[in-house]
Amino acid sequence: MKYTLEEFKTQIKASALKVGDKLVTEDIAGKAVFEVAEIRKKNIYMVRRYCLPNEYDQTHDDLMDFLNNEYLDTLPQDLKNIMGKRAGSRIFVPWFNEVFGEREDCDWADKSKGKQWSLFRKGYGRIRLDGDKHGYSRWYWLASPAVSNSTYFCGVSTSGAPGTGYASGSYGVLPCFEINREAIA
Repeated sequence: MKYTLEEFKTQIKASALKVGDKLVTEDIAGKAVFEVAEIRKKNIYMVRRYCLPNEYDQTHDDLMDFLNNEYLDTLPQDLKNIMGKRAGSRIFVPWFNEVFGEREDCDWADKSKGKQWSLFRKGYGRIRLDGDKHGYSRWYWLASPAVSNSTYFCGVSTSGAPGTGYASGSYGVLPCFEINREAIA
């Protein structure tokens, strides 16, 4: 189901929200759709349906600075009022484990944080389209570095498979945030 922010809050209060439900709002690219990726007792994790229209490099501090300043400033204040924080950030990109879970075959990835989100349990849930909505799937960054090489970060390929890329390479960005359920109650 697709909801406006007020309808979305009503669904949360009624405990009727489901993984995959969508919040339609505005951001830096105009109309934005966020999907419910995971529902937990205190937080609801949201992920943008489409990558941002432009590509960005993964010099981590610069990317986080962009997301938590320039990008965050474009979101509606009512939405910002119910957002939680993760490691001091309101907007973030997902960790490897949140997308892929505990994969034995990816010993090159930092898997120290996160638990797989329900939305990403099936491979097609990990595939994200370009922000221009041309229907092309695209690579996007994860927050987890590659442990085998200090200049690489983990990413998700166009097929939804795990991979890595040099931090100064250009990939898509998939903004995420958490909603603090107590802020709505």
